[in-house]
Amino acid sequence: MRCPDECVEHREAPRGNARGMAPEVRASRRGETPSVSGSFGRSSIRSAAAVLASGGIAVLPTDTIYGFHCAVSSRRAIEMILKLKGRRAQGGFILLAADAAMAGTLVARWPGESRRTLLRIWPAPVTAILPARGKLSPLLSPGGRVAVRVPARADLRALIETVGEPIVSTSVNLSGREPMTRIADIR
Repeated sequence: MRCPDECVEHREAPRGNARGMAPEVRASRRGETPSVSGSFGRSSIRSAAAVLASGGIAVLPTDTIYGFHCAVSSRRAIEMILKLKGRRAQGGFILLAADAAMAGTLVARWPGESRRTLLRIWPAPVTAILPARGKLSPLLSPGGRVAVRVPARADLRALIETVGEPIVSTSVNLSGREPMTRIADIR
């Protein structure tokens, strides 16, 4: 999947940002979630955070696959991701938070024991669907619900912390197709 020329508007991060950060996705048995191996260092975190904080889009490894990411506050970047994926706005996205406190900024209320349970589980590749705060864009909270995760990857949590707000996450693929699992396929 190639990024169209207009996507360059997102201010590409310096070389090395996405290259080599997560060299492989480990194969999984049928029904298991693949895992992305490798990590990115402080300079890559700063570079990617600068792109996201300035309203750009970055392709980054998540707990399971590569994803398109942008800051929650950047409606233009969110719309560009929808365009890149060929997707309608009704589907929503997963929103990644650095910790449970940041996740709480997205959530209107924690039903039942959900907060206590998630505090025991997170950070982990577990997404919770919860009532959304009213301030969230309808692009991020279809039907008044929000998908929230505190990722297991420490480097991804550090990046989110550096950005200073939750980030949008969605798989790198055209809508309806299999997610891309090799950085070479994404370039």
